[in-house]
Amino acid sequence: GVATAVRGALEEIEATLPEEVSFAINDDDSIIYRQRRDLLLKNMGIGLVLVLVLLGVFLEPRVAFWVTLGIPISFLGSFIFLPFFGVTLNMISMFAFIIALGIVVDDAIVVGENIYEFRTQGMSPIQAAIHGARNVAMPVTFSILSNCIAFLPLAFIPGFLGKIWLVIPIIVCTVFLVSLIESLFILPSHLAHHTRLRTGRVWKILEMPQQFFGGGLERFS
Repeated sequence: GVATAVRGALEEIEATLPEEVSFAINDDDSIIYRQRRDLLLKNMGIGLVLVLVLLGVFLEPRVAFWVTLGIPISFLGSFIFLPFFGVTLNMISMFAFIIALGIVVDDAIVVGENIYEFRTQGMSPIQAAIHGARNVAMPVTFSILSNCIAFLPLAFIPGFLGKIWLVIPIIVCTVFLVSLIESLFILPSHLAHHTRLRTGRVWKILEMPQQFFGGGLERFS
């Protein structure tokens, strides 16, 4: 917004300058900012599509939908806590979001797949959600905590650079912890009230790839 306002002001000033006087913009960091923002949104979009398609092929379209929804929930949930740490959207914070994007989806996939496995064994949706979440709660929790610990040394860098790089562990740990809560409580809650509706042409079309690939994978295993 600042860069756009400055460019607009320069255009107004240029109209008042003599013909032999001109100006040129040598450095505009908003271009780099916009490129990093677009990279973050592009990577997130690609990740959402890949998770949705691959899980929909091998599990169920609805399970894939709720697992995929955990990605934006984790990122949006972190915005609740970031103002308390004085973190804003800038070049460093968006870089931290890009780092977290490649890791945050793992725990939701593990929990969702485990719940689906218990459902295929004949359990009701509520029982499968309870047993599936409890079964992997410990390894998923330690996986998230180990990722947080891996980034914590960046919080202890001294001096001016330490203040800059402190943003990375704050964002990464916040996103990871929100993702942990989402995968162990919110996701099982959605899948516990999940009912399979086999009626309707749209649902049958969506289930066709899952029946083909999922059935082939089971026969192969």
